[in-house]
Amino acid sequence: MDYSLCKVLSYNMVDIPVALVMYDIMCQYGKHLQEHVARSPGLSIPSSLDLRTGIGLFHIHGHQDSCLPRFSPSYIPGAKQVDGEIIETLWAPLNDISRSLRRMMLFHRQEVLDAHMNHSNWKKMVRIGMSHENTLYAHMLICNKYDSTHTPKEMESS
Repeated sequence: MDYSLCKVLSYNMVDIPVALVMYDIMCQYGKHLQEHVARSPGLSIPSSLDLRTGIGLFHIHGHQDSCLPRFSPSYIPGAKQVDGEIIETLWAPLNDISRSLRRMMLFHRQEVLDAHMNHSNWKKMVRIGMSHENTLYAHMLICNKYDSTHTPKEMESS
């Protein structure tokens, strides 16, 4: 975890002054993170980076009461309305394909999981910043239900 975190925080962060790192057990992991990085050769976190740490909303309620005000994204300046549980949002759709994955060889299973996760990411990218009207239109495109004779407004009323 230390290695991957340090690599991410060191890559192309020149104009990014603040990073928010969410981890299910950040109250324990974050205690000695700076010490671990300082002791490990080859690991570093840019000194100019303001590193803010938190625990996702799904997991924070299973922690001690003292963790909530210290690590909840609701109380972290600049975190806005983030739940910090991006991986967990994939569980329900991946459960739908789990039966077909059981009998696959490892490589094929990895390819199918990657394809489904990439599709999920693509859908999120398409919907970023869209109005409600255009979100419906994008959904129709994603589901291949688009008919070029209909405009987004007409689809909303149907």
